Amino acid sequence: MPSKQIYWEEVKEGDEIPALKKKLTKKNLVIYAVSAGDLYELHYDKDTATAQGFKDVIVHGRLKGALLAQAVSDWIGDEGKVRKLTCNNKGADFPGDEFTVKGKVTKKFEDKGEHLVELDLWGENPAGEKTTFGIAIASLPSRGSSTQTTVKESKAVGKRLQGRNAVVTGGGRGIGRAVCLALAQEGANVVVCDLGVTVAGAKETSSPADQVAEECRKLGVKAIANHGDVSNFKDAEAMIKACVDNFGRIDILCNIAGIDKPKMIWNMTEEEWDQVIAVHLKGTFCLTRHAAPLMREQKYGRIINCVSEAYQGGVSHINYAAAKGGIASFSYGTARELGKYGVTCNIFVPRAATRMVNGEEVMKMIAKRVEAGLMTKEKADEMKMDTMPPEYFANFIAFLASEESGYVNGQVFLTTPGALGLFSQPEIVLQERHDPNKEGAWTVDQCARVTKEKLLTKYKNPAPPEAPKDKK
Repeated sequence: MPSKQIYWEEVKEGDEIPALKKKLTKKNLVIYAVSAGDLYELHYDKDTATAQGFKDVIVHGRLKGALLAQAVSDWIGDEGKVRKLTCNNKGADFPGDEFTVKGKVTKKFEDKGEHLVELDLWGENPAGEKTTFGIAIASLPSRGSSTQTTVKESKAVGKRLQGRNAVVTGGGRGIGRAVCLALAQEGANVVVCDLGVTVAGAKETSSPADQVAEECRKLGVKAIANHGDVSNFKDAEAMIKACVDNFGRIDILCNIAGIDKPKMIWNMTEEEWDQVIAVHLKGTFCLTRHAAPLMREQKYGRIINCVSEAYQGGVSHINYAAAKGGIASFSYGTARELGKYGVTCNIFVPRAATRMVNGEEVMKMIAKRVEAGLMTKEKADEMKMDTMPPEYFANFIAFLASEESGYVNGQVFLTTPGALGLFSQPEIVLQERHDPNKEGAWTVDQCARVTKEKLLTKYKNPAPPEAPKDKK
């Protein structure tokens, strides 16, 4: 923390922020791997890491991103605010290394009354090599105005969604149920959609949608149950129609329904692929397709889609990961197509104890890690927070469903009981150009050279071939 508060007027472009030096320890690696949904042994098993060409387990990128955020927070002081931070990892760091975060101011500007600075950030290993890069935008207090934050008066709790009508798929259990109740608590009428299936998609004897609808009605709103199949185009149309017929219009659509059929790629059947893609990706399309014309015509709507951190590349259930990645891309496009009509589309990426994430099993794993000295008690407590019930973050979905969130569109948010976060948008981070009019088509030799010498200079294969085993 700085000894004194820094003010916007004191900062110049080119100024460097104080370096933050932290020694990376093995004990705090697993918590970041687990909290990111990335349990790959590369982050905690040295034998796996060395077999893939590394000298030790590698530090999870989420930990390095947290250190970049700490450096910015320390510099801006108590009255500053981090408005945006993105992070990309370009190289491996290892336990025992001293990781140094540095940064400099690249831009000063004002926007909507805020005094802002943009910073280039990077993290260096002991050899001075840059292994992590980031960009941050921070708000600083100005000496020309009061340092007291002016809080915009918001509507009374319990009335933000009064008069609004919502359709929630997967609303019978877990995250979907928590979202239904959060919307109802803010005054929204709800169509609770749930087919009533197991995690693997097998039909159950009854659907929990009726019970959740009753819970919503007890909160003083209108609510009905729907037992249709989100992957069926006509059933999806009926869900939207039920909202319009019973409540007058549709304002909010939350696509949460999902199943999981985990298998490695060499064991996965065509049916297991098709079923997961159908529920997650096609289901999201079906509901959105039927809601979009109505929202476009009325020039208002909130579409909120559920994705998983597996969309970044999950191991052991790539059908699920591919579906979630598809939903992310679908949502980016939907946001751009409908935004000018007053309709937003955003994504939330949850962590919580649900049927798909067995909280009890996770707690047992955490306890074993603490006992083995692989995780500190403090980090274990953080992870326990992230495996609490989804009711602890469901109000964020209620916010995204509100009029207040009209400025938010096409964004991907991390939502956990203990943290809220923002994922970076896909972007090209490096490119090498040539003139095809003068040089012709890229040759194979050029492609090989540019890839090795220009594009992947600090690249590490995330899953290289195993080392040959000695023949006995």
